[in-house]
Amino acid sequence: MPESLLIDFPDNTSTIVPISNFIPRNGFTLKTEDNPPGTPPVYPTPGVPNNELDYLWTGSNADYDVMLSVSKGQLTGLITGNEKRYGIEKTQTETYNMIDVRLEGYPPQDIPEPAPTVTFNQYVSRPAILGGDIKEYVVFNQAYNGTNIPYTPIDILVFYTDQARIDAGGTPGDVNDTKDIEALILASVDHTNVALMNSQSNTRIYHLNTVPLFSSFSLTGDLRFDRNNFRTDPYVKYIRDLVGADIVTLMVEDYSSNFP
Repeated sequence: MPESLLIDFPDNTSTIVPISNFIPRNGFTLKTEDNPPGTPPVYPTPGVPNNELDYLWTGSNADYDVMLSVSKGQLTGLITGNEKRYGIEKTQTETYNMIDVRLEGYPPQDIPEPAPTVTFNQYVSRPAILGGDIKEYVVFNQAYNGTNIPYTPIDILVFYTDQARIDAGGTPGDVNDTKDIEALILASVDHTNVALMNSQSNTRIYHLNTVPLFSSFSLTGDLRFDRNNFRTDPYVKYIRDLVGADIVTLMVEDYSSNFP
């Protein structure tokens, strides 16, 4: 893992950010007493290709905090400064973009008006779940993080729509091309864990499960209606109980056109 990163910004400025934490998840070996002298504490397992490595790299200096999350070779990142914020995302052309994140462009989060009364069907038909549809990740590893603190573990379940999969870089029509949406979901969980670490909380997200939400679940564009429909969906409840999730969320396609 690099000890520091040189970052060139689109406005022709640059910064050097030293490492502050490194959490490997897959494809790495933890040093033991049998390793030869000079072996780093954590190193890539010999023979494991780069596209199988999973890890979290964080760093900071006086001006920026950087988080790079890698899942099976797919990188997603966030660079946060006092006046700038950039996201790093992979495109469908196998290149990476640095995106200027402007918070004023986000849709409003507050919904002050009272919730409408909505009646839902009590049964929703879904295709049978295949074993490969549910992906599990161990996103926090105490041994690699070098601590024995008894953190309170949280297990999270993330559903995603097929359009969200495509928007993240997946091939249209190929429901099995999920590596990009899974990398994006894993990076979102990493953001949460880094925020918990920075706030000195003793809570961490330990396990992540991802599941595609089949097309028979349709979005209306009404944020509250879709949220409540998702909450009460019997299929969602079934998967939540199956994996034992503490928190369930849904990743959807771009909602921005539904807001003025």
